[in-house]
Amino acid sequence: MNMKFADLRLHKQKATKGVSLGILLVVTVLTTLIFYPNLVITPPAYEAGDIAEENIKAPRDFFVEDPAATSEKRIQARNRVQAIYDFDPVVTGRVSRQVKEAFAVLAENRGSAANEQPASAADGKPAARLAAGTVQGEPPGSAMPLDEKAEKKAAFEAVLDVTLGNGAFKLLENQSFTSKAPALISEILTRILNNGVVADKEMLLREQEQGIVLKTVGSGEEVVVWNLRQFYGPDQAKTMVRVAGDPVLRGLDYNQINLLVDITQRLIQPNITVNRTLTENRRQEAERGVNPVLYQVKKGEMIVREGQRVTEADALKLDALARHAERSGMVGKSFGTGLIIFWLLIITYFITLHYRIGAHAHENRNMVFMGTILIGFFVLAQLSISLATAFGQGAAMGLATESMFYGIPLAAAAMTVCQFAGFSVAFPFAIVVALIAGLLFESSYIYSIYFLASSIVGAYWI
Repeated sequence: MNMKFADLRLHKQKATKGVSLGILLVVTVLTTLIFYPNLVITPPAYEAGDIAEENIKAPRDFFVEDPAATSEKRIQARNRVQAIYDFDPVVTGRVSRQVKEAFAVLAENRGSAANEQPASAADGKPAARLAAGTVQGEPPGSAMPLDEKAEKKAAFEAVLDVTLGNGAFKLLENQSFTSKAPALISEILTRILNNGVVADKEMLLREQEQGIVLKTVGSGEEVVVWNLRQFYGPDQAKTMVRVAGDPVLRGLDYNQINLLVDITQRLIQPNITVNRTLTENRRQEAERGVNPVLYQVKKGEMIVREGQRVTEADALKLDALARHAERSGMVGKSFGTGLIIFWLLIITYFITLHYRIGAHAHENRNMVFMGTILIGFFVLAQLSISLATAFGQGAAMGLATESMFYGIPLAAAAMTVCQFAGFSVAFPFAIVVALIAGLLFESSYIYSIYFLASSIVGAYWI
């Protein structure tokens, strides 16, 4: 029985120690969270034109971004990206098919007119032939009724998307001429379009110094082109139709040459167009690829002096220093602060509770009570600091914010513990509160000594 009782008591003591350790960890975490806003000491926030109230030196080496230089580099990177133009090789084939389809309409019409001609001639009635629209003096098989001619003319114009005069269309009724016309027009068009016709040559020539990227639609093949004057603009392409057609149309009479040149000029379409979306995307990508321009501020370098007007460069340095302070060493500082608090609480635990005669019966209860007092008073201290800072900034009497911190009632924490646990517990508790308060007030030993003295005196005389 004695062995079982001893084992049970040992097990109970281990469980009690585990609970005690858990309480200490919870108090440490909560206290560290209360301290979190004060773990990073940031320089005063100044804007350009403000007057500095104190000297500010760089506490460490850090880098500052130069926005003007960065912006200039990004503009340069953007301007180095060549404009992208799409070359559509399908245009040539599409227009050539239009030409063949249009002249196929005339060929069908001519076949039907030839089949009807013998019946009209057999009746031997000139009046009937004139009424049907047959023109005297034209070769057999070339005439067609007037209404059918108008219908076929409209169909021809619809396929080519051009408008012809009656005199020009009449030339197309010549079978020997129209049989050769599609091939002649297609050859001229091929020569012009293969060279390249750009919609806006004036805009294209602005890229003459750095060239363009010519991307073939469909295959996606890209080539860099430097000689941009080789491409035709719309008006230049029309002029080149006559030049390119001179060897092709040799042997035709003047009217036929003019007709084919006129039709070909109307069929010219730009096959090189600027791809604004892809160009802009690549330029934005080039901008994003530029790293910020940084210059270094050395440790100990004076950023701004008291009474000095803050310049744009000073404001940039202060802003960079504040951002660097927020993100550098935050985890390490939090862990270090928590570790200091934890060891202070461990020391207090062993001195006041664990080795105190008669304290084992209510050990966990006492720890919860002291942890609650500690957390509650430091929450009160944090709120008091915020109120004192806000009041000090708006005070008209010139009362210093630091002087208001002495009115924070941290001594009441040790006094409260003394009321319930006695001075022997309140004394080490006052030491812990004073040391932790020094961390709260940006590692100020003056505040630690002040709160230690006031806590001990208050606990003693309570």
